Amino acid sequence: MTLKSSKSIWVGGVVLCAVIILGGYAFLLQKKSSQMKNGSAAKQEDIAGLVTRIRAHVPVNVNETPLVAIVTDVDSAKQQSPAFYKKAENGDRLIVWSDQAILYSPSRDEVESVLTFQAGALPIPSVVSAEKATVEIRNGSGSEGNTSLLAEKLRSQGLTISTITTTKIRVYPTTLVMNTGSRVLKASSQVLAGYGTAIASSTASGEAPSASDFLIILGKNDSSTYKK
Repeated sequence: MTLKSSKSIWVGGVVLCAVIILGGYAFLLQKKSSQMKNGSAAKQEDIAGLVTRIRAHVPVNVNETPLVAIVTDVDSAKQQSPAFYKKAENGDRLIVWSDQAILYSPSRDEVESVLTFQAGALPIPSVVSAEKATVEIRNGSGSEGNTSLLAEKLRSQGLTISTITTTKIRVYPTTLVMNTGSRVLKASSQVLAGYGTAIASSTASGEAPSASDFLIILGKNDSSTYKK
């Protein structure tokens, strides 16, 4: 799909990239600061007028300046996200706030679709994958064959499984997650935070060091969850 960034979303000097999920499709939009050069007042009025028209139909966050993009390839848009772009036409505006995205038709003065973003939503696999984080899994549950489903799930979220082994010391009551590498991997850390208790030490006491970015020790509490 092609989205043409509106001139109203250009930044003077600083460009930040934000990945927004719309019905399973990722759009790379260019986020701007609140100050713009070259006719900034007129540009802000354009956005303000657009928001005012949309507010007549649905509530929006008036304390945040949204991102604005123009749909220029509606056929591709519908292929990628048929539900969201069902009524879309070329020239429609995609307006994105931090909590929702709205598809609006200026020609018909109609809000065609609204998508609300969940607070705390996990980063998409392509973002995680870009960090190239490696994860070692060690089975500390005391039962065999409990790591394959965990490995599959982590791979589906963009992580690379380096090795799968068994702990050497004992059975762990709960699953532990350790950042064993030196790199700062925010997206990967956010995904892995939901898998167990994070501990500050780089390796669990009595265990061999890990060469991966992260080490997960699968605990007994999760033994049935990831057993085929």
